[in-house]
Amino acid sequence: MARIEHIGIAIPNDPDVVRLFTDLLGAPVYKSEHVPSEGVSTHFIDAGGARIELLESSSDHSPVKRFLEKRGPGVHHLAFEVDDLEATFARMQRAGVELASTEIKDGADGKRVFFLHPRGTSGVLIEFCQSSRSVLQPLGPGLARAGRAGAPRIVIVTRDITGGEVDLLSRHFERSCDVTAVAAGTAEEPWSDSVVTADLAIFSDPAIANSAVFTPTSLPRAVVFVGPNDTDDNMWSQLTPDILSGVLAIGPASMAAEFSRPPITATGRRALLPIEGSPFSVTGLSLSLAMITSHLLAKS
Repeated sequence: MARIEHIGIAIPNDPDVVRLFTDLLGAPVYKSEHVPSEGVSTHFIDAGGARIELLESSSDHSPVKRFLEKRGPGVHHLAFEVDDLEATFARMQRAGVELASTEIKDGADGKRVFFLHPRGTSGVLIEFCQSSRSVLQPLGPGLARAGRAGAPRIVIVTRDITGGEVDLLSRHFERSCDVTAVAAGTAEEPWSDSVVTADLAIFSDPAIANSAVFTPTSLPRAVVFVGPNDTDDNMWSQLTPDILSGVLAIGPASMAAEFSRPPITATGRRALLPIEGSPFSVTGLSLSLAMITSHLLAKS
């Protein structure tokens, strides 16, 4: 099923227009990007379930420049995300829908895209898209970031930051947070330093957390440990007492049998929160976790 991903709005190259939309929506631009292949610069604003993509022309041959010259500023296109972009492209071809794109291309926000010509869609330019590239920007070996500076800081510590689930988590949080992904054992700088100063730290493996020296007072405001549903190997019993004394741990309900912790208090200290039947994968960084932790971060 196609899902509304964003609404594209063509605007003049004027920072006052960008400020107008951020003021109207009460939300900042969390990401700006230049797409050379389309001759366009984009600015993304979170608008709840979907996003606003402000489009500025960056080339004399840009489709956005032609749009502005012909119609002036306004709604440029509607974008729908699909699970299989190639199949959707083939389905449009079979249906005889007029395409504005002769092929699928790389677009903004780590997505591949194609467009339907507005002549065949009641005057509306339609974009279909699918995520294909990570939103994380490399900072060095085993280190990458996404999101906006100055926002609440989230650090994801795992063994491999190139995994698809790390990207899903980063995509969710980049709209409202400053996200850093660290590959433990690969990053050149001590990753524990960035964890201590974070608002929320997410660990995919208890052994990673135990490899650093933490005390309850040096942990971030909120810490999440996630892992596989199968806890027969008692992997979470590997967590050191110092870490457990002040951690907010999210995982399968069977973890509750391992540790007994008080509920979260008004002081914002951490506690064990078991989730019955949570669909965490082996890496422990699923999109469902993103929904849970975003709520907890607001409460911590």
